[in-house]
Amino acid sequence: MNMMSMCKIAVFLWILVAEAKSKQLAKDLEGQLYEDLLFDYNKIPRPVKNSSDILTVDVGASLIRIIDVDEKNQVLTTNLWLEMKWFDSKLTWDPKKYGGLRTLHIPSDLIWTPDLVLYNNAAGDPDITILTDALVTHDGHVFWQPPAIYKSFCPIDVTWFPYDSQKCEMKFGTWTYTGRYVDLKQLPKEDVVTVQVEGNDVEYMQQGMDLSFFYRWLFC
Repeated sequence: MNMMSMCKIAVFLWILVAEAKSKQLAKDLEGQLYEDLLFDYNKIPRPVKNSSDILTVDVGASLIRIIDVDEKNQVLTTNLWLEMKWFDSKLTWDPKKYGGLRTLHIPSDLIWTPDLVLYNNAAGDPDITILTDALVTHDGHVFWQPPAIYKSFCPIDVTWFPYDSQKCEMKFGTWTYTGRYVDLKQLPKEDVVTVQVEGNDVEYMQQGMDLSFFYRWLFC
């Protein structure tokens, strides 16, 4: 083995060691940031600077699929992706102090999250049961997209089947907060897309749901 080959191997090994140290440093900084943010974090009160402040939560939903339509019991079963965005004043940091980290994934059960429930629930859990991680940015914005399966009451009239059209409303709201404390805002709807199916028929599917029905003032 000549001297040039030995130098190449040495440089290659040095690069591997440098990359390993860099990854370990990034991991350590992420862990330190995680500990610093949650050290004295209280997930019970709303994450606002002043108790009189209104916390705005943007809410949206995407329809993954319709699992079942129970005509007899007037129940619609759907699989949804919920989407929620809000500002948490207690989850902010300076990226310069943490190696340029600007985002962090945090288990949603460790931070404050909206107690969003389906008010016209027909069966099962009306609240969110699958607690996915939330994405938090350095400036305190929290993005949470948990999946959910809901059974909602839906008046179904099949008198004119197969030319009938059904409209099912899903009414979401917070369970314990009024609009004076948590203000729910609807995220913009997705565009309507066209799907080609058999027999030259075209099916129009709306990716998203109308969430204009909020029970903000239930506990006035």
